[in-house]
Amino acid sequence: MITQELIAHINQQLAQGATSEAIRESLLQAGWPTSDIDEAFKSLDSQTSTLSSPKKSSNTLLISISALLIFCLIGGGAFAYFTFLTPNPTEIFKKSLQTSLNTTSFSFAATSTADAEIQIDNEIVPPLSNVSIASNSNGSIDFRSLDAPLFDVAFGTLTNFNTATSSGLISMRLNERYLNKNLYINLKNFNVSYTSTDPRAAGMQVFIGLANGFMASLENKWIRIDIDKTIHSVNSSHQIFLTQEDMTMIRNYVLSMSYVTSMSNGGRETVNNVPTYHLKVTTQHGQELINLIRKIILEKQTIVPKDMDAFNKNMEVLSRNISQKINWDIWVGRNDSLIYRITSSSLVIPIVMNGAQIGTVTGNLEVNLSNYNRPISVTVPQSALPLEQILQNLFTSMFGSKAISASGITIPNVSVGANNIQGLLFPRAQNVIPSINYTEAPLHAGDYGHRAHTRS
Repeated sequence: MITQELIAHINQQLAQGATSEAIRESLLQAGWPTSDIDEAFKSLDSQTSTLSSPKKSSNTLLISISALLIFCLIGGGAFAYFTFLTPNPTEIFKKSLQTSLNTTSFSFAATSTADAEIQIDNEIVPPLSNVSIASNSNGSIDFRSLDAPLFDVAFGTLTNFNTATSSGLISMRLNERYLNKNLYINLKNFNVSYTSTDPRAAGMQVFIGLANGFMASLENKWIRIDIDKTIHSVNSSHQIFLTQEDMTMIRNYVLSMSYVTSMSNGGRETVNNVPTYHLKVTTQHGQELINLIRKIILEKQTIVPKDMDAFNKNMEVLSRNISQKINWDIWVGRNDSLIYRITSSSLVIPIVMNGAQIGTVTGNLEVNLSNYNRPISVTVPQSALPLEQILQNLFTSMFGSKAISASGITIPNVSVGANNIQGLLFPRAQNVIPSINYTEAPLHAGDYGHRAHTRS
Protein backbone atom coordinates (compact mmCIF):
# COMPACT_ATOMS: atom_id res chain seq x y z
CA MET A 1 0.00 0.00 0.00
CA ILE A 2 1.39 3.37 -1.07
CA THR A 3 1.60 6.24 1.36
CA GLN A 4 2.06 9.99 1.03
CA GLU A 5 5.49 9.56 2.61
CA LEU A 6 6.50 7.24 -0.28
CA ILE A 7 5.25 9.67 -2.92
CA ALA A 8 6.97 12.58 -1.15
CA HIS A 9 10.23 10.62 -1.02
CA ILE A 10 10.11 9.83 -4.75
CA ASN A 11 9.36 13.50 -5.55
CA GLN A 12 12.26 14.64 -3.40
CA GLN A 13 14.67 12.23 -5.12
CA LEU A 14 13.50 13.28 -8.57
CA ALA A 15 13.94 16.95 -7.62
CA GLN A 16 17.52 16.19 -6.55
CA GLY A 17 18.25 14.66 -9.92
CA ALA A 18 17.98 10.95 -9.22
CA THR A 19 16.74 8.71 -12.02
CA SER A 20 13.60 6.58 -11.75
CA GLU A 21 15.69 3.37 -11.96
CA ALA A 22 17.97 4.45 -9.09
CA ILE A 23 14.97 5.39 -6.92
CA ARG A 24 13.29 1.99 -7.62
CA GLU A 25 16.48 0.13 -6.72
CA SER A 26 16.92 1.97 -3.40
CA LEU A 27 13.23 1.41 -2.48
CA LEU A 28 13.47 -2.36 -3.23
CA GLN A 29 16.56 -2.60 -1.03
CA ALA A 30 14.64 -0.78 1.71
CA GLY A 31 11.94 -3.49 1.58
CA TRP A 32 9.17 -1.71 -0.36
CA PRO A 33 7.07 -4.07 -2.48
CA THR A 34 7.38 -3.71 -6.25
CA SER A 35 3.62 -3.17 -6.61
CA ASP A 36 3.70 -0.20 -4.20
CA ILE A 37 6.64 1.36 -6.01
CA ASP A 38 4.88 1.01 -9.40
CA GLU A 39 1.65 2.45 -8.00
CA ALA A 40 3.50 5.42 -6.48
CA PHE A 41 5.18 6.26 -9.78
CA LYS A 42 1.81 5.98 -11.56
CA SER A 43 0.30 8.34 -9.01
CA LEU A 44 3.12 10.84 -9.61
CA ASP A 45 2.69 10.61 -13.41
CA SER A 46 -1.05 11.31 -13.06
CA GLN A 47 -0.42 14.37 -10.87
CA THR A 48 2.23 15.73 -13.23
CA SER A 49 -0.13 15.38 -16.21
CA THR A 50 -2.93 17.18 -14.34
CA LEU A 51 -0.66 19.98 -13.18
CA SER A 52 0.96 20.47 -16.60
CA SER A 53 -2.32 20.88 -18.53
CA PRO A 54 -3.02 24.47 -17.42
CA LYS A 55 0.60 25.38 -18.16
CA LYS A 56 0.26 23.99 -21.69
CA SER A 57 -2.91 26.00 -22.21
CA SER A 58 -1.18 29.10 -20.92
CA ASN A 59 1.68 28.56 -23.38
CA THR A 60 -0.74 28.12 -26.27
CA LEU A 61 -2.58 31.28 -25.30
CA LEU A 62 0.70 33.19 -25.03
CA ILE A 63 1.78 32.03 -28.49
CA SER A 64 -1.58 33.02 -29.97
CA ILE A 65 -1.45 36.48 -28.41
CA SER A 66 2.15 36.97 -29.61
CA ALA A 67 1.23 35.97 -33.17
CA LEU A 68 -1.72 38.35 -33.11
CA LEU A 69 0.46 41.20 -31.87
CA ILE A 70 3.08 40.53 -34.58
CA PHE A 71 0.38 40.44 -37.26
CA CYS A 72 -1.07 43.73 -36.01
CA LEU A 73 2.36 45.34 -35.94
CA ILE A 74 3.17 44.23 -39.51
CA GLY A 75 -0.26 45.08 -40.89
CA GLY A 76 -0.44 48.37 -39.03
CA GLY A 77 3.07 49.27 -40.14
CA ALA A 78 2.21 48.57 -43.77
CA PHE A 79 -0.99 50.59 -43.45
CA ALA A 80 0.89 53.48 -41.86
CA TYR A 81 3.60 53.30 -44.53
CA PHE A 82 1.22 53.47 -47.47
CA THR A 83 -1.17 55.90 -45.77
CA PHE A 84 1.14 58.32 -44.02
CA LEU A 85 4.73 57.75 -45.18
CA THR A 86 4.03 57.43 -48.95
CA PRO A 87 2.65 60.76 -50.20
CA ASN A 88 -0.67 60.92 -51.96
CA PRO A 89 -0.16 60.80 -55.79
CA THR A 90 -2.25 63.93 -56.23
CA GLU A 91 0.00 65.82 -53.82
CA ILE A 92 3.12 64.48 -55.56
CA PHE A 93 1.84 65.60 -58.96
CA LYS A 94 0.71 69.02 -57.77
CA LYS A 95 4.06 69.70 -56.12
CA SER A 96 5.88 68.56 -59.27
CA LEU A 97 3.86 71.04 -61.34
CA GLN A 98 4.67 73.86 -58.92
CA THR A 99 8.37 72.97 -58.99
CA SER A 100 8.48 72.58 -62.79
CA LEU A 101 6.85 75.96 -63.35
CA ASN A 102 9.64 77.56 -61.32
CA THR A 103 12.50 76.01 -63.29
CA THR A 104 14.56 78.22 -65.58
CA SER A 105 16.47 75.70 -67.69
CA PHE A 106 16.76 72.00 -68.42
CA SER A 107 18.20 69.43 -70.82
CA PHE A 108 16.09 66.86 -72.62
CA ALA A 109 16.22 63.80 -74.84
CA ALA A 110 13.02 62.81 -76.63
CA THR A 111 11.92 60.07 -78.98
CA SER A 112 8.56 59.64 -80.68
CA THR A 113 6.80 57.53 -83.26
CA ALA A 114 3.55 58.40 -84.96
CA ASP A 115 1.15 57.10 -87.57
CA ALA A 116 -1.22 59.36 -89.43
CA GLU A 117 -4.03 59.20 -91.91
CA ILE A 118 -4.15 62.34 -94.06
CA GLN A 119 -6.39 63.35 -96.92
CA ILE A 120 -5.00 66.10 -99.17
CA ASP A 121 -6.32 66.30 -102.69
CA ASN A 122 -5.71 69.30 -104.92
CA GLU A 123 -3.94 70.38 -108.08
CA ILE A 124 -0.49 70.39 -106.50
CA VAL A 125 -0.44 67.63 -103.89
CA PRO A 126 -1.89 64.17 -104.68
CA PRO A 127 -3.76 62.39 -101.87
CA LEU A 128 -1.72 61.26 -98.88
CA SER A 129 -3.39 58.55 -96.84
CA ASN A 130 -0.84 56.81 -94.61
CA VAL A 131 2.14 58.47 -92.98
CA SER A 132 4.59 57.01 -90.44
CA ILE A 133 7.05 59.22 -88.57
CA ALA A 134 9.96 58.40 -86.27
CA SER A 135 11.84 61.28 -84.67
CA ASN A 136 14.35 62.01 -81.95
CA SER A 137 15.70 65.21 -80.47
CA ASN A 138 17.93 66.36 -77.65
CA GLY A 139 19.30 69.62 -76.35
CA SER A 140 19.09 72.30 -73.70
CA ILE A 141 16.65 75.17 -73.17
CA ASP A 142 17.03 78.28 -70.99
CA PHE A 143 14.05 80.62 -70.59
CA ARG A 144 15.12 82.91 -67.79
CA SER A 145 14.12 85.75 -70.10
CA LEU A 146 10.74 85.16 -71.70
CA ASP A 147 11.39 87.49 -74.65
CA ALA A 148 14.94 86.21 -75.21
CA PRO A 149 15.13 82.48 -74.51
CA LEU A 150 18.15 80.35 -75.37
CA PHE A 151 18.18 76.88 -76.83
CA ASP A 152 20.52 74.47 -78.56
CA VAL A 153 18.71 71.48 -80.07
CA ALA A 154 19.53 68.59 -82.41
CA PHE A 155 16.66 66.98 -84.27
CA GLY A 156 16.19 64.10 -86.68
CA THR A 157 13.17 62.59 -88.36
CA LEU A 158 12.30 59.86 -90.86
CA THR A 159 8.90 59.99 -92.55
CA ASN A 160 7.34 57.34 -94.80
CA PHE A 161 4.15 58.04 -96.73
CA ASN A 162 2.15 56.02 -99.21
CA THR A 163 -1.18 55.88 -101.03
CA ALA A 164 -2.68 53.64 -103.65
CA THR A 165 -0.77 55.56 -106.33
CA SER A 166 2.30 57.02 -104.62
CA SER A 167 4.95 56.45 -101.97
CA GLY A 168 7.85 58.39 -100.58
CA LEU A 169 10.44 58.92 -97.89
CA ILE A 170 11.60 62.12 -96.17
CA SER A 171 14.72 62.10 -94.02
CA MET A 172 16.10 65.13 -92.21
CA ARG A 173 18.67 65.96 -89.53
CA LEU A 174 19.38 69.47 -88.30
CA ASN A 175 20.64 71.59 -85.43
CA GLU A 176 18.92 74.71 -84.16
CA ARG A 177 20.20 77.45 -81.90
CA TYR A 178 18.42 80.51 -80.66
CA LEU A 179 20.02 83.52 -79.01
CA ASN A 180 19.88 87.30 -79.29
CA LYS A 181 16.53 86.97 -81.09
CA ASN A 182 18.15 85.15 -83.97
CA LEU A 183 17.35 81.60 -84.99
CA TYR A 184 20.28 79.63 -86.45
CA ILE A 185 19.61 76.46 -88.44
CA ASN A 186 22.24 73.98 -89.58
CA LEU A 187 20.92 71.38 -92.01
CA LYS A 188 22.88 68.16 -91.61
CA ASN A 189 20.89 66.11 -94.07
CA PHE A 190 17.71 66.49 -96.09
CA ASN A 191 16.37 64.18 -98.77
CA VAL A 192 12.99 63.39 -100.31
CA SER A 193 12.28 60.43 -102.53
CA TYR A 194 8.91 60.21 -104.25
CA THR A 195 7.29 57.97 -106.85
CA SER A 196 3.73 58.11 -108.15
CA THR A 197 1.51 56.93 -110.98
CA ASP A 198 -0.86 59.88 -110.45
CA PRO A 199 -0.62 62.27 -113.45
CA ARG A 200 -0.81 65.22 -111.07
CA ALA A 201 2.43 64.12 -109.43
CA ALA A 202 4.62 65.23 -112.34
CA GLY A 203 4.82 68.78 -111.06
CA MET A 204 5.45 67.54 -107.53
CA GLN A 205 8.33 65.35 -108.69
CA VAL A 206 9.93 68.30 -110.48
CA PHE A 207 9.56 70.43 -107.39
CA ILE A 208 11.04 67.70 -105.16
CA GLY A 209 14.02 67.38 -107.48
CA LEU A 210 14.64 71.13 -107.26
CA ALA A 211 14.15 71.07 -103.48
CA ASN A 212 16.62 68.21 -103.01
CA GLY A 213 19.22 70.03 -105.07
CA PHE A 214 18.71 73.31 -103.25
CA MET A 215 18.73 71.70 -99.79
CA ALA A 216 21.89 69.77 -100.65
CA SER A 217 23.61 73.08 -101.33
CA LEU A 218 22.73 74.17 -97.76
CA GLU A 219 23.95 71.06 -95.96
CA ASN A 220 26.37 71.80 -93.09
CA LYS A 221 25.86 75.55 -93.51
CA TRP A 222 24.36 77.76 -90.82
CA ILE A 223 21.37 79.93 -91.79
CA ARG A 224 20.42 82.93 -89.67
CA ILE A 225 16.84 84.17 -89.35
CA ASP A 226 16.36 87.55 -87.69
CA ILE A 227 13.15 86.89 -85.78
CA ASP A 228 12.38 90.54 -85.00
CA LYS A 229 12.83 91.54 -88.63
CA THR A 230 10.75 88.62 -89.85
CA ILE A 231 7.91 89.33 -87.45
CA HIS A 232 7.84 93.06 -88.10
CA SER A 233 7.75 92.41 -91.84
CA VAL A 234 4.35 90.79 -91.22
CA ASN A 235 2.96 93.04 -88.51
CA SER A 236 4.75 95.71 -86.55
CA SER A 237 2.78 94.82 -83.40
CA HIS A 238 3.35 91.11 -83.83
CA GLN A 239 5.17 89.06 -81.17
CA ILE A 240 5.77 85.34 -80.81
CA PHE A 241 7.05 85.12 -77.25
CA LEU A 242 4.99 84.50 -74.17
CA THR A 243 4.58 87.49 -71.90
CA GLN A 244 4.48 87.40 -68.11
CA GLU A 245 0.69 87.74 -68.31
CA ASP A 246 0.55 84.74 -70.65
CA MET A 247 2.68 82.72 -68.25
CA THR A 248 0.42 83.63 -65.34
CA MET A 249 -2.65 82.38 -67.23
CA ILE A 250 -0.87 79.17 -68.24
CA ARG A 251 0.39 78.65 -64.70
CA ASN A 252 -3.10 79.05 -63.23
CA TYR A 253 -4.52 76.56 -65.71
CA VAL A 254 -1.77 74.00 -65.12
CA LEU A 255 -2.02 74.24 -61.32
CA SER A 256 -5.81 73.98 -61.38
CA MET A 257 -5.44 70.34 -62.48
CA SER A 258 -8.98 70.58 -63.84
CA TYR A 259 -7.83 68.47 -66.79
CA VAL A 260 -6.79 65.48 -64.62
CA THR A 261 -9.44 62.75 -64.63
CA SER A 262 -7.60 60.01 -62.72
CA MET A 263 -4.31 59.37 -60.97
CA SER A 264 -2.56 56.50 -59.20
CA ASN A 265 0.81 55.72 -57.65
CA GLY A 266 2.82 53.20 -59.69
CA GLY A 267 5.45 52.70 -56.98
CA ARG A 268 9.01 53.80 -56.34
CA GLU A 269 11.51 53.46 -59.19
CA THR A 270 14.95 54.71 -60.15
CA VAL A 271 15.18 56.67 -63.42
CA ASN A 272 18.60 57.67 -64.74
CA ASN A 273 20.05 57.13 -61.24
CA VAL A 274 17.39 59.37 -59.66
CA PRO A 275 14.97 57.92 -57.04
CA THR A 276 11.45 58.73 -58.22
CA TYR A 277 7.75 58.20 -57.68
CA HIS A 278 6.07 56.64 -60.71
CA LEU A 279 2.68 58.28 -61.32
CA LYS A 280 -0.01 57.15 -63.75
CA VAL A 281 -2.07 60.15 -64.86
CA THR A 282 -5.01 60.47 -67.26
CA THR A 283 -5.80 63.92 -68.68
CA GLN A 284 -8.68 65.29 -70.69
CA HIS A 285 -8.63 68.92 -71.75
CA GLY A 286 -11.78 70.87 -72.51
CA GLN A 287 -13.10 74.23 -73.59
CA GLU A 288 -11.11 75.95 -70.86
CA LEU A 289 -7.87 75.21 -72.71
CA ILE A 290 -9.34 76.29 -76.07
CA ASN A 291 -10.37 79.61 -74.53
CA LEU A 292 -6.87 80.06 -73.12
CA ILE A 293 -5.21 79.37 -76.48
CA ARG A 294 -7.61 81.70 -78.27
CA LYS A 295 -7.04 84.49 -75.75
CA ILE A 296 -3.24 84.30 -75.97
CA ILE A 297 -3.18 84.19 -79.77
CA LEU A 298 -5.69 86.96 -80.32
CA GLU A 299 -4.06 89.26 -77.80
CA LYS A 300 -0.83 88.91 -79.77
CA GLN A 301 -2.68 89.99 -82.93
CA THR A 302 -1.33 87.09 -84.91
CA ILE A 303 -4.50 86.67 -86.95
CA VAL A 304 -5.29 89.27 -89.59
CA PRO A 305 -9.00 89.89 -90.37
CA LYS A 306 -8.93 88.00 -93.68
CA ASP A 307 -7.69 84.88 -91.86
CA MET A 308 -10.07 85.11 -88.89
CA ASP A 309 -12.66 82.80 -90.42
CA ALA A 310 -10.06 80.07 -90.99
CA PHE A 311 -8.73 80.60 -87.47
CA ASN A 312 -12.20 80.18 -85.96
CA LYS A 313 -12.72 77.00 -87.95
CA ASN A 314 -9.37 75.67 -86.74
CA MET A 315 -10.40 76.34 -83.15
CA GLU A 316 -13.72 74.57 -83.71
CA VAL A 317 -12.00 71.45 -85.04
CA LEU A 318 -9.48 71.52 -82.20
CA SER A 319 -12.29 71.91 -79.68
CA ARG A 320 -14.01 68.81 -81.05
CA ASN A 321 -10.86 66.73 -80.74
CA ILE A 322 -9.31 68.05 -77.55
CA SER A 323 -11.60 65.98 -75.32
CA GLN A 324 -9.58 62.86 -76.13
CA LYS A 325 -8.31 61.17 -72.96
CA ILE A 326 -4.55 60.72 -72.79
CA ASN A 327 -2.74 58.35 -70.45
CA TRP A 328 0.65 59.48 -69.11
CA ASP A 329 3.36 57.83 -67.07
CA ILE A 330 5.32 60.46 -65.14
CA TRP A 331 8.37 59.93 -62.93
CA VAL A 332 8.83 62.60 -60.24
CA GLY A 333 12.01 62.94 -58.15
CA ARG A 334 11.43 61.88 -54.55
CA ASN A 335 13.94 64.40 -53.23
CA ASP A 336 13.29 67.46 -55.41
CA SER A 337 9.78 66.99 -56.96
CA LEU A 338 11.19 67.58 -60.47
CA ILE A 339 9.91 65.57 -63.43
CA TYR A 340 12.56 63.25 -64.88
CA ARG A 341 10.61 61.22 -67.44
CA ILE A 342 7.29 61.48 -69.28
CA THR A 343 5.85 58.82 -71.57
CA SER A 344 2.56 58.34 -73.35
CA SER A 345 1.30 55.71 -75.76
CA SER A 346 -2.11 57.25 -76.39
CA LEU A 347 -1.45 60.59 -78.09
CA VAL A 348 -4.11 61.62 -80.60
CA ILE A 349 -3.58 64.90 -82.48
CA PRO A 350 -5.91 66.32 -85.14
CA ILE A 351 -4.41 67.78 -88.33
CA VAL A 352 -6.24 70.93 -89.31
CA MET A 353 -5.91 72.87 -92.55
CA ASN A 354 -7.96 75.93 -93.45
CA GLY A 355 -10.58 75.15 -90.83
CA ALA A 356 -11.07 71.52 -91.85
CA GLN A 357 -9.64 68.41 -90.23
CA ILE A 358 -7.68 66.55 -92.90
CA GLY A 359 -6.28 63.80 -90.71
CA THR A 360 -5.36 62.42 -87.31
CA VAL A 361 -2.01 61.54 -85.78
CA THR A 362 -1.71 58.76 -83.20
CA GLY A 363 1.64 58.29 -81.53
CA ASN A 364 3.96 57.42 -78.67
CA LEU A 365 6.27 59.79 -76.85
CA GLU A 366 9.11 59.53 -74.34
CA VAL A 367 10.93 62.54 -72.88
CA ASN A 368 13.80 62.31 -70.40
CA LEU A 369 14.69 65.49 -68.49
CA SER A 370 17.84 66.45 -66.58
CA ASN A 371 20.21 69.29 -65.61
CA TYR A 372 17.53 71.52 -64.16
CA ASN A 373 18.30 75.18 -63.43
CA ARG A 374 21.82 75.05 -64.81
CA PRO A 375 23.03 77.84 -67.12
CA ILE A 376 23.50 76.74 -70.71
CA SER A 377 25.99 78.12 -73.21
CA VAL A 378 24.84 78.83 -76.76
CA THR A 379 27.45 80.26 -79.14
CA VAL A 380 26.82 82.21 -82.32
CA PRO A 381 27.74 80.04 -85.34
CA GLN A 382 30.52 81.42 -87.48
CA SER A 383 29.79 82.44 -91.10
CA ALA A 384 26.02 82.08 -90.76
CA LEU A 385 24.20 83.11 -93.97
CA PRO A 386 21.19 85.46 -93.61
CA LEU A 387 17.92 83.93 -94.78
CA GLU A 388 17.43 86.84 -97.19
CA GLN A 389 20.60 85.85 -99.03
CA ILE A 390 19.46 82.23 -99.24
CA LEU A 391 16.11 83.32 -100.72
CA GLN A 392 17.80 85.62 -103.19
CA ASN A 393 20.03 82.78 -104.37
CA LEU A 394 17.01 80.49 -104.65
CA PHE A 395 14.86 82.83 -106.74
CA THR A 396 17.76 83.92 -108.89
CA SER A 397 18.65 80.30 -109.69
CA MET A 398 15.01 79.46 -110.48
CA PHE A 399 13.91 82.54 -112.42
CA GLY A 400 17.08 84.47 -113.24
CA SER A 401 18.02 87.90 -111.98
CA LYS A 402 16.26 89.68 -114.89
CA ALA A 403 12.98 87.89 -114.20
CA ILE A 404 13.25 88.82 -110.53
CA SER A 405 13.85 92.48 -111.41
CA ALA A 406 10.95 92.51 -113.89
CA SER A 407 8.61 91.03 -111.29
CA GLY A 408 9.20 93.97 -109.00
CA ILE A 409 10.06 91.65 -106.09
CA THR A 410 12.74 92.89 -103.73
CA ILE A 411 14.17 89.67 -102.34
CA PRO A 412 15.85 91.03 -99.15
CA ASN A 413 12.47 92.34 -97.97
CA VAL A 414 10.44 89.22 -98.77
CA SER A 415 8.62 87.93 -95.70
CA VAL A 416 9.55 84.34 -94.94
CA GLY A 417 5.98 83.45 -94.01
CA ALA A 418 4.65 80.24 -95.55
CA ASN A 419 2.01 81.99 -97.65
CA ASN A 420 4.46 84.54 -99.05
CA ILE A 421 6.87 81.91 -100.35
CA GLN A 422 3.98 79.74 -101.51
CA GLY A 423 2.40 82.62 -103.38
CA LEU A 424 5.63 83.27 -105.28
CA LEU A 425 6.24 79.63 -106.19
CA PHE A 426 2.65 78.50 -106.75
CA PRO A 427 0.31 81.46 -107.43
CA ARG A 428 -2.64 79.13 -108.00
CA ALA A 429 -2.18 77.11 -104.82
CA GLN A 430 -3.02 79.56 -102.09
CA ASN A 431 -4.75 76.89 -99.98
CA VAL A 432 -2.04 74.23 -99.91
CA ILE A 433 -0.13 75.62 -96.94
CA PRO A 434 -2.04 76.67 -93.80
CA SER A 435 -2.68 80.38 -93.50
CA ILE A 436 -0.77 80.76 -90.21
CA ASN A 437 2.85 81.72 -90.75
CA TYR A 438 5.26 79.11 -89.41
CA THR A 439 7.09 81.80 -87.45
CA GLU A 440 3.93 82.79 -85.59
CA ALA A 441 4.00 80.11 -82.88
CA PRO A 442 6.51 79.85 -80.02
CA LEU A 443 9.23 77.35 -80.78
CA HIS A 444 9.20 74.27 -78.57
CA ALA A 445 11.12 71.03 -78.91
CA GLY A 446 7.92 69.01 -79.16
CA ASP A 447 6.73 71.00 -82.19
CA TYR A 448 9.43 69.92 -84.61
CA GLY A 449 8.15 66.47 -85.39
CA HIS A 450 4.66 67.80 -86.03
CA ARG A 451 5.97 70.54 -88.28
CA ALA A 452 7.95 68.05 -90.33
CA HIS A 453 4.83 65.98 -90.58
CA THR A 454 2.39 68.70 -91.58
CA ARG A 455 4.76 70.14 -94.15
CA SER A 456 5.44 66.76 -95.76
